[in-house]
Amino acid sequence: MDPLRRRLGIGGSDISALIHEDPFKDESDVLISKIAEPETIAEPEPQVDDERAEGHVFESAIITLASRRFNLTVTPNVMIQHPECAIALGTADALGEKVGVEAKHVTQFSPLHFGESIDSVPAHFALQCYWYLGVSGREAWILAVHDRGTMRYYEFRHDPELFNALLGVASRWWDAHVVRGVPVELTSSDLSRRWLQRTYPTHKRPDLRFAHESELELLNEYLWNRINGADLKRRKEDLEVQIQQLIANREGIKWVDGQVTWRKTKDRTIIDWESMARGLMNQFMLPTERDALIEFYSRTKEGSRRFLLTSKLLKEEKEEAA
Repeated sequence: MDPLRRRLGIGGSDISALIHEDPFKDESDVLISKIAEPETIAEPEPQVDDERAEGHVFESAIITLASRRFNLTVTPNVMIQHPECAIALGTADALGEKVGVEAKHVTQFSPLHFGESIDSVPAHFALQCYWYLGVSGREAWILAVHDRGTMRYYEFRHDPELFNALLGVASRWWDAHVVRGVPVELTSSDLSRRWLQRTYPTHKRPDLRFAHESELELLNEYLWNRINGADLKRRKEDLEVQIQQLIANREGIKWVDGQVTWRKTKDRTIIDWESMARGLMNQFMLPTERDALIEFYSRTKEGSRRFLLTSKLLKEEKEEAA
């Protein structure tokens, strides 16, 4: 969906996050996408080998296959909006007179799994289809999935009760957090980090202020987690070494609650491209040519703000561990 249009309401990829059914997105991501300036959250352009780039390439082919299979006449990439609730909207991958199509491309590296039954569809994809059905007023929505080389099709039917429940959640959430400005607790998602770095790219110096009373609980919780987290990390590493000693030259150990393995990875050849390039330049190029080539391939890497905790309590913990 266009970033500017995304700010106008709740889309199909938003609704599952609002009810905590999206493994890749949460409600803080949704809120940021509604209130942030587009340039502060824009993703880098997908590279040739990026999964998103792969998805864009496959999408039109998936829609074509679904249209042929179900004998549909559809228009790709259609904006939809509920006739009575303006904040309920979305972008249909393809839309016909009575049926819509959602196209998904799943790579071999994806953690998502699909089976033969519609019950195997991940919840956030199913909710997206139910949302589009209610928003568009269509009778059916086809989820067409190119799953690691296999085409799978799932047909969803409009569920008025479910859609009305989702619409209620979306409307209440929008009123609270977008209209009235009630904050949502940020998480450490990529979007949150990207938004903060671009919204506050620099800092004033010196400008260290005293904490407000309302901020102390959050700051102390972070300090406590840093202190105890270091202990937990050390204990985890100690236990790993002790278990490796138990495994010795076996593959691993299993028990009723799980298994732990200690396997050797395959040997592989690694090419040191930087050293090769330096060797070739020194052997075959004049100093002026080397300098020109280095300048051509040099770029400035923009600095980012570094988050650093300093506390005598943390220092004392480190000294005791040393």
